[in-house]
Order: sequence, then structure tokens, then C-alpha cells
Amino acid sequence: MFDAVDQLLDWLTNQSPLLVATVTLLYVALEGMLLIGVIVPGDLSLIIAGTTVDSIPEVPLVVAGGLGGVAVSAFSGHWIGSHFGPRVRASRLGRWVGDEKWKQAEELLQGTGWLIALTYFVPGLNALTPVLAGILNMPRRRFGFWAMIGGAIWVVGYVSLGALAGEAARQNEGLIMPIAAGVAVVAATIGFVVRRVVERR
Repeated sequence: MFDAVDQLLDWLTNQSPLLVATVTLLYVALEGMLLIGVIVPGDLSLIIAGTTVDSIPEVPLVVAGGLGGVAVSAFSGHWIGSHFGPRVRASRLGRWVGDEKWKQAEELLQGTGWLIALTYFVPGLNALTPVLAGILNMPRRRFGFWAMIGGAIWVVGYVSLGALAGEAARQNEGLIMPIAAGVAVVAATIGFVVRRVVERR
């Protein structure tokens, strides 16, 4: 197990930063356009992308990939929602998501801008909000503004977390699993705390 994780980390580190940034952009973009973030949250893709960073100059490139994905996800998802929203919500995946999550996301979109920004730290909800914002006819500029603020904090935070974990793992190969577990706990704690804040809005 340790060897497999170590080999994966080495393989990721040896990939071109441009390739990592491109893959990150594509995944984060698809997260809010096709709702795949409901199944595999984008948090994981950002953390993994962060682990590939082994020099400071690579950080802006990976972060830029994540931010590009947020922009594409927010504005394209909004367009999809405004044109095909009801079909998306009634689709098999939309039904699988469940009415409870759709309603929770809808309530957040009717709140303050900061609530929209905070959805990026609640796994699953950030994948629903772009399409739902389009369904609700929320002004594209308002949604995009707050989505980019929340998305920027989200991307920088999780890429940085991944970078720190990746560097720690490379320096302490015998502690790879504890480090991975620690990252999982940190990410889960952030999601839990933000969810509680959102629920008490």
C-alpha cells in the first residue's frame, strides 16, 4: 500500500505542470456543468493537483487551472440551467441527487452572496449551484461574481493543502498514509464547519 501511494505521488510529480493544470481545469469545469462533483467532489481533484507541485513557480499555474475551471463551471453551468435546467433536474442524475440537496442549494442561492461563495466548501452543493442559479434566473453577473470569490478561496486553499501534504510525503515517505489521513480529516472538518455555518445562516 505504501509503495503504491509513493509510486502514484512520484508519477504525479513527474507530470508536466501544464498537463496537471489542464486536467484540473477540465475536471472543475465539468463538476458544475455535468454535476459530476456530486459523485466525486472537486476538493479531491484540487488536493491531488496540489500534491504534484514541487516548486513555488508551479503553484500559480495549477491555481490558474483551478480558477479557469471555476469560471467555466459557473458561467456554463448557469447557461445550461437557464436553457435546460428542468430537464437536468428531472434527469436520472438529478433524481439521484435528491430533492433535499436541490432544495438546500436553492435556499442558499436565495441568501446573501457570501452564502453562494461558501457553497464551494460544501462537497456536492457547489456542483449544483451553477445549474440551479440558471434555473432560478439569478442574474449571471451576480452569481458569477460570488462564485469566483468563493471559488478562488477554495482553489487556493485546497491546492495549498495538497502542496503541503505532497512535500511532507516526499520528505517523510514512511508517513504517507498518516499524512493522507490528516489531509482527509482537515478537508472533512472544513466541509463540516462550513455546512454548519450555512445551516445556521
